[in-house]
Amino acid sequence: MSKELGISNNQIGLMITVFTLPGAVLAPLLGMVTDRWGRKKVLLLALVVFGVFGTACFFVLDFTAILVFRFFQGLGAASMGIINITLIGDIFHGDERVKVMGYNSGMLSVATALFPAAGGLLATIDWYYPFLIPALAIAAIPFVHLYLDNPEPSHQPGLIQYFRNMIRNIFTRKAIVMILLTFVTFFLLFGVVMPYLPILLENQFDMSSKEIGFLVSLLAVSMALVASQLRRISRVFSMKFLMATGFVTYLAAFTAIPYIENIYALVAVLLLVGIGLGVSVPVIYNMLTAIAPLEYRGAFMSVNSMANRAGQTLGPLLTGVLFSFWGLSWVFWSGAILAAVFLVFILSYVWPSARS
Repeated sequence: MSKELGISNNQIGLMITVFTLPGAVLAPLLGMVTDRWGRKKVLLLALVVFGVFGTACFFVLDFTAILVFRFFQGLGAASMGIINITLIGDIFHGDERVKVMGYNSGMLSVATALFPAAGGLLATIDWYYPFLIPALAIAAIPFVHLYLDNPEPSHQPGLIQYFRNMIRNIFTRKAIVMILLTFVTFFLLFGVVMPYLPILLENQFDMSSKEIGFLVSLLAVSMALVASQLRRISRVFSMKFLMATGFVTYLAAFTAIPYIENIYALVAVLLLVGIGLGVSVPVIYNMLTAIAPLEYRGAFMSVNSMANRAGQTLGPLLTGVLFSFWGLSWVFWSGAILAAVFLVFILSYVWPSARS
């Protein structure tokens, strides 16, 4: 893109910024709209916006126009991300919700591993061919319209009363604990694992980008496998135990990584991180949807989405400061320290009876 459109590599970063901006800024509004207008209507509109504006990038050669289209595509993506989890909380309950949350996290992991490869493959034809992928959203519209049968909030009070009730429901200890754990989880993933694991693999093991991509995809695959079996696991262990287990894996992995000199040991540690993510992410989402009332579940998920985005944004910034002053090892050790702090936090503040 940089070469074909005559722009700098720094400007290319705007492609990501304008896409994530709507989710970071407009999440509370999107959650409110979901609660008040209805999940299905907003989801259908979000699929149209995401699909049309995403695919439109395929047909233009002007960078400014692409940025405008990407902004609206990001608006659709942010809405879908909120409604996705909200609908799972609305439709499923108990063990069934745990199972579907696990499947959802597993699918996200698989997509994280496969879609960059699919985009890279399409880009070998020409740089704009990856923009055909959003057309999948348009193909999903008739299925959502015909087959999505979900409960909708039946009655909503006036806007001012809605905000009062929403704030009263969200600002509880249980909700704040889950939202804070979402922030920390994505802080660790995007601040420690995603930026600095490739640097470690290149510097210490002299790996190529293809080899690095393969190893990172193993992490996603292990996450998907564990998440897909979450219902079975949750029948044996409580949600609190599983969440704590996830943070124990982060603590162990981030402590060990700077000392590892054998590639097979590193692969084992990566699988451990994947297992931790496969357990903790769907458990956190499941517990949050379980305590969110149907009438305000969209708002709950929108605030949680903001915590997710904040973790993704602040993680690389703060670990970047550590990296510049103290080097790569301290990036991983800082992740271990943060995991240890929040392991204690989980043991202290997550309610003991939490199961679903």
